[in-house]
Amino acid sequence: MMDRNTLTALLLITLVLILTPYYMEILSPSAPIVEDFVDEETKQNSQPVEYREYESPSGKDSELITPPKTIEETTIRVENELYIATISSLSGGSIKSFEIKEHLKYDSGFVNLIAPENIKNLLVSFKDFNGNQIQLDGGWVLQSKTNSYYVDEARSVTFTNTLNDKKITKMLTFYPDRFLIDLDIDITALANNTLANTYTLTWLGGIPPTEKDSVTESTYFYSYLYQGGEMLDVKVGQGETFSNDYKGQTDWVATRSKYFVTCLFDDSGDQVSGSTISGSYENKELYDLSILLQSNKVANVSLYLGPLEYERIKNLGVNLELVMDFGWAIIRPISKSVLWVLKSMNNVIPNYGVILIIFSILVKLIVYPLTKRSYQSTQAMQAIQPEINNLREKYKNNPTKLNQATMELYKKKGVN
Repeated sequence: MMDRNTLTALLLITLVLILTPYYMEILSPSAPIVEDFVDEETKQNSQPVEYREYESPSGKDSELITPPKTIEETTIRVENELYIATISSLSGGSIKSFEIKEHLKYDSGFVNLIAPENIKNLLVSFKDFNGNQIQLDGGWVLQSKTNSYYVDEARSVTFTNTLNDKKITKMLTFYPDRFLIDLDIDITALANNTLANTYTLTWLGGIPPTEKDSVTESTYFYSYLYQGGEMLDVKVGQGETFSNDYKGQTDWVATRSKYFVTCLFDDSGDQVSGSTISGSYENKELYDLSILLQSNKVANVSLYLGPLEYERIKNLGVNLELVMDFGWAIIRPISKSVLWVLKSMNNVIPNYGVILIIFSILVKLIVYPLTKRSYQSTQAMQAIQPEINNLREKYKNNPTKLNQATMELYKKKGVN
């Protein structure tokens, strides 16, 4: 039988268990359940994604973004003296193919700077007032009566889209002898629907490898940011991922391979208010580039997609040539001088293989006096080697005397 103390303890424990929920309700009452009122018409027209309305900075209620209708993809072929490109209506003018005429791959085909990894490029996106990411990859219509252009003068291709009965446009301008593509983007009609009046233009996937030995080529893969007169280079390690946001006015973001580079830049200096660089390295080393633009004004930015040719990228006037590594500061003038000589020779001799052979012969002729002098000095040293050995044996216990005797022998024999 249980004693009196045990019974008392069990009774107290039971009371505590029974009364604890009521005590907790007094300390922290549950929030009242409020049912949202939704009329039948709203239920019938509701979208799969739930949106809530916020008041826009202008004081008017912001509209909910209606996703654009699915429209069949159309393409246009753009060719100039440097490349052949296929431009898609997806993303409002994404580059589907970009074959460079003067550069061949190891299989003798044209180098194509577009691959499955970076085919979703020049993507416009923004956040609405709900924080939802709106990607404008569909719904674009190509405004062209032809499906092919040969660019013998500056020519523009325009794409339009409609969201909430508001028209937005993206125009790409091509030039006959440049790898530069100008972009004019107008989403001002949606300015009140974009969070902080900003949107992003993104190049996904960087540049694909173009060499047969892609592992060695990957050592040249880098991403870059130029901001405030300084360049930052960023590289992802194997098996790593990263994503960095950079606030403030940005001149350009870029990523390169061994011989090619893509760059989103602002040559006016006041369009880009921030940027993002993301990198990943699983099977391939890939970089995503984004620039932040203002939705309440038309953006005029540019894309360079092409070879790392020093004069060509220097003439862009945005310091993109800084991505080319000329070595330490003390030898950069020599490196640039050699580059100038090689390019000058290419104006006369179109084959760089022949140029390198001729250049190596010229270098040998220039340094021949020094080479001859060095050879003669080596021969003289070999001739007096027995005498030096005798001196070492004679003065093996007197290093000072050995040095003096050796220098006198060098002077006597004319050895430098």
